[in-house]
Parts: sequence; C-alpha cells; structure tokens
Amino acid sequence: MKKFKQAAFLYVYGDSRRLLLVVSMFLIISPAFAQAPNISYITPQVYTANATISTLAPTNTGGAVPATTYGQVSTYAKGGFNTVTGVATDAAGNLYIDDWSNNLIKKETPAGVVSIFAGSSQGAANGKGTAASFFEPDGIVVDATGNVYVGDQGNNLIRKITPEGIVTTFAGSGAAAANNGTGKTASFNTPRGLVIDAAGNIYVADQANNMIRKITPAGVVTTVAGDITPGFADGKGASATFNAPTGLAIDAAGNLYVADARNNAIRKITPAGVVSTYARGFNFPREIKFDGTGNGYVTDENNNAIKRISPTGIVTTIAGSGQQGSADGIGASATLNGPIGLALDGKGSLYVGENTNNRVRKVTISGYTIDKALPEGLTFDAATGKITGIPRATSPSINYTITAYNGGGSSSAIVNIAVTAPAFAAVPSVINMPAPGNTPIGASNILITSATSNNRETPIVYASSNPGVAYVGTDGLIHVVAPGITNITASQDASAHYSAATPVTQTYTIQESQEINIAAIGTKSMCQGDFSVKATSSNPTLPLVYSSSNAAVATISASGVIHITGAGTTTILIKQPGNNSFMDADPQARILKVTSPASSSTALAVSIKSSARGSVYSGTPVTFTATPSFGGDNATYQWQVNGINAGSNNPVFSSSNFANGDMVTCTFTNHSLSCSAPATSNPVIVSVITPSNATPSPAVTALANNKDMGAGQ
Repeated sequence: MKKFKQAAFLYVYGDSRRLLLVVSMFLIISPAFAQAPNISYITPQVYTANATISTLAPTNTGGAVPATTYGQVSTYAKGGFNTVTGVATDAAGNLYIDDWSNNLIKKETPAGVVSIFAGSSQGAANGKGTAASFFEPDGIVVDATGNVYVGDQGNNLIRKITPEGIVTTFAGSGAAAANNGTGKTASFNTPRGLVIDAAGNIYVADQANNMIRKITPAGVVTTVAGDITPGFADGKGASATFNAPTGLAIDAAGNLYVADARNNAIRKITPAGVVSTYARGFNFPREIKFDGTGNGYVTDENNNAIKRISPTGIVTTIAGSGQQGSADGIGASATLNGPIGLALDGKGSLYVGENTNNRVRKVTISGYTIDKALPEGLTFDAATGKITGIPRATSPSINYTITAYNGGGSSSAIVNIAVTAPAFAAVPSVINMPAPGNTPIGASNILITSATSNNRETPIVYASSNPGVAYVGTDGLIHVVAPGITNITASQDASAHYSAATPVTQTYTIQESQEINIAAIGTKSMCQGDFSVKATSSNPTLPLVYSSSNAAVATISASGVIHITGAGTTTILIKQPGNNSFMDADPQARILKVTSPASSSTALAVSIKSSARGSVYSGTPVTFTATPSFGGDNATYQWQVNGINAGSNNPVFSSSNFANGDMVTCTFTNHSLSCSAPATSNPVIVSVITPSNATPSPAVTALANNKDMGAGQ
C-alpha cells in the first residue's frame, strides 16, 4: 500500500499534469490500492489436553477479509468459446475475454451476460465492434479510462478498443520483425501478454522475438530487455535473454515480472532494465499477476495448476491437482486443463482462461490459510481464521503461520500453541488381548491383531518371539511365515492421561490345513469279504483314523481294511488329528450298505429277451439282453448258442450269423455273492428264413414262436 502511494507521488512530482491520470489508474485497475488486512493473534497459547479451549480469533486492523474459502475453484463462464487465452477486468467488474480460435474479443457483465465486444472473423480490419477483425488475440489489458489493449498475436499488432468498441491499430506494422519506432513503424513477432503501468505505458511480451517491449501513450516502441536469440541469461537490457516470454506483471515499485515460458521461470526486470531470475518450479508458465502486498499468481499451463509466489519467493500450488480436468473444488481437489490467461479483480478473485476446457474459471484468493495441521482435536476455520476445539493429546510448543487474504493483498501472523497434560493422576492403561486359538496359514498370510485398550491416546505395539513363524510388520499386522508357535506380546506406552500398560502375551499356533479325500463305498454283499477304503490326505505324515458306527455290519482296521460281519447299514468315519504343524482335518463319513447273500429260496435268476418279434431273414442282426434278478458291479455273463460259448462279460449279446432253430441262453454269475450258484436263463429259439423260402405270414410266425419260446422272448 505504501509503495503504491510513493509511486504515485513520484509521478506527480515529475509532472503535475499527470496527477489525475495516476490516481484514477490506481483506483480503477490496481487491486493494491484496496486496503490489505493486518492481522494478529494473542500468542503464545498453552492449552490443556481434553479441555475445551476459548475461541482464538484474529484481530484485524486492516481491510476486511471476506468469509470465503481460499483456493475455491468454480466455473465462471463456459459455452461459446474456442480456446480462451487472455482475460482482463475493468473497474465496473466487466470481464474481457480473448476467444483466441474464434478471433473475437468477448465481454461478460457482472450479471453473466456474454456478448461480442469486437471482432468477426480472421483479419486485421479496424472498425467498430463486429466490423473489426483479429487474428488469434492473446494478451489483453484495460487502462484507467476503460480502453482495452489486445496483443493481436497472429497479426503481429497491438490493437486498441475504446469503451464504445472502436478498434484501431495502436502499434505495429504487421510484419514479423523487431523494429523500434512509433506506431506502425514499429514491428513485433507474436506479441502476447500485456501490462500497463501507472503512467499509461504498455509493456508487451514479444514472444517470438524473445523480448520485452515498451509502448508509450504516444505509441513510441522501444525494447526494455532481451535479444532475438533465445536463451536464459540474466543481465541488463539486451545482454539478458529469454525463451518465449508470454506474460507480464508490474509491482508497486515499477518492477516488471515476466512469465518466461520455455525457461519455466519467472524473471524480474528492474526499472533500470536489470534482469534476474525471480522464481523457478513451473512447467510452461503463461501469465503472472501481483496483488498489493507482493503475492504473485501464475498460470502454470502444463502443470494444470495455479501457483502463488510469496513475497519471500516461496512457490506453492493454490489450485489444481496437476491432472487435466474440469472439476470444481478447493485447492488440489479441483482440476484445470491448460490454464493460460489470468486477471485479478481487486476483490479477492482470480479469473483464469483455459486453453482446452474453453471456459473461464474463478479462483477465490480471499480468506485465511494456515501452514500446518493443528494439534489433534483443534479446528481451523478458513473463512474466519478462528481456532476452536478440544485438544486430545499433548503437543510441544509449535509456531503456526496464519495468513489472511483480501483483494488488497495479505497479512501473516504467527501463533505459538502448546498442549500440556492435565494436572491429575494418570489412569492405568489396560490391554485386552483375546486368545487367538489355532491359526491356519491362509492365502494372504496376514493376521490382524485384536488387542484393545482403554487408552486411545497412544498406539498398541506388538512383538513376536519367533519371527521365523510370524512377525509384526510396520503396518501393525502379524505376517505368517511358517508353521510353528510364537508368542505375540502387546504393549502400550504412557500418554497424557494414562500410565504404561502391563504387556500382555498370547500364544499363536500357526498350522497347515489338512484335507481328507475319500471315494464312495456304496453297496456291498456279505459275500464280498475284506476290502480297503480308498482315502488320501494332503498331509501324508500323520495317520488317518478309521471307525465303523455299527460293528455288527462291518469293522475296520487301523490301515483302512473293512471286514464285513453282517447285513445292514453302517457309517465309516475317517479322521486325521493335527499337531503343532497341522490343524485337525475335517472328518469325512461314508455310508456302507451290506446286503445278505442269496439263499436256496432266493436263488439267482436271469431272463433274456430278443430284439426280434418274429422270423428274420438270414444275415439280419439279432440282439439279446439279459436281466438278472440280483445284479451288481462284480458279475459276469456267459452267452451260449446251441450250448456253445458265444460271448461273455456283457449283459447284451448280438449276432447276424444265426441259423433257423438256433437256441440262445445266458449263464449269469454274481461274484459278490460267491455263495450263490450261477443262474441260467430261459432259452430263446431263433426263426430264420431265407429268400428262397416262401415268406410266412409274420403274424402266424410270431404266434408260433411265442408259443414255443420261453417267457423272456
């Protein structure tokens, strides 16, 4: 504030005729002329843990701080734009927008009404409103009387637009060159960012010429600093070099600041023309603006962020996550996409023109910020700067820097806060750690500890007596390594309100799982005799244990051999006990049904049936099917034709070599009923005719055969 007043008086002293112009320009276009805040806090503050503190509020003897959230990003204008570059505000709150690809200058009123202020299509025509034309307008600035100046990049011109919308060429011939001169005798090469000082001089970031140019109110163009050859050298005037300068700002002392895009730096030029490097840490910075107390704001295009340079040169990100996007939010929760243009409205807001999102975003730069997290339980209100809450743990004496921002600038104050323990006896910490029981090695090999304590102020710390079985990682989890036994001990240090806990130890037995696989037993006959159970386990080192629920039906040996003792049903149960390396296996059960052998009154029987339903021609296949009265999976079938063996071990017999009158029988033996005699089926006579014989009536043949053949036909 004081620096701007001094600058104004210097201009007045030099030329009294400029008094009105200088004062009006500061009032209209300089946010620094608004009064910056001046805050302080009562410090130091010593609080007691678990006691509610009195609200700690700032005292402000400067300009008011709006109750807003610093770093809040919102969408201010969208739709109808195609690559927004430069933005500027006037004293009435109107926003002027360079619609770069559409070659238009647009105006948005505070009420949100957007209109074309000047321009129509690509060209360099002067005229009023849409009668004029531009070619890729980029930089834009408004003077004290409302005239708008545009860096007409594609035309290599500096254009002037009056408040009535009349467009003229202020400087430049249109040729891509670096000539100094007056008005149209001068030349530029891709002019971009503009800034105006209190005397009405316009400074131009002449990007392709790698120069900073100055245009007086009379249109005289000179070179302030830089050389056509790109580089990154500090120095005075033409001995300094830049690489694609794109944006400009000026401070109260008349220092120029340059967004040196390809050098990823902010450069400073003193009124004497001495160039130095002011700040680094950017990726293609495009525009820079300063508030009244020396905070610089930069559109960091390729980082998709808005950054702040403090008066001491510290660079921080105030908006944007670094990822491309269009999400509104606070600070890093918001996303930007190619921020280029930048304007301060002097009321605590930044306006940002976006290259890719084709919109104007608004960033709030008023409110309060704090440089680090407060002790647990205390809350900082970013809208009011107040600190409230209940501190939950002791904390050493720490300095916290709180900064207040408004349209005029910023003010910082340091608050020292410490939290001490309450003046009463500490409560003993008591750890409860349930016994874990046997624990299998799972797929994740991680066990979550389950200890609890009445003291929530300090963490529970775990240790393992046998890290080769399980160890406690830095993540606080027990990591299983191998089967075995380890003792996990939980301990807890003292805190502000609790004494140290007595350590608690629990034994963890880590075991492999065991799984038994057993085949089905099914139905057996008393004639079966002894047979073995087909059972396996994933752990071959521990024995399987067998038992039978009904010894009157069957008994089973230690090796798994079943001995049938009678008819009925029994359950065969298989277990496998564990040890320190293996868990008990889940028991497996199978049902065994034992049938009685056939007696003389229930002798085996078998019947056969032919596929033919009468006489067949010679060579025709005939199939016979045997149906036993008591089958099983341990049986044989012996087929005979005229008493001669013809086929065996299959209940189905087929042949095409039958002669007329052949007799077919089948002998069935059930080997599971070894005490039962084999059974022979009914005979079936085959009736075969040849083509030379007279064909008998099928009905008569069938009746005759059914009369002579057995019941199984």
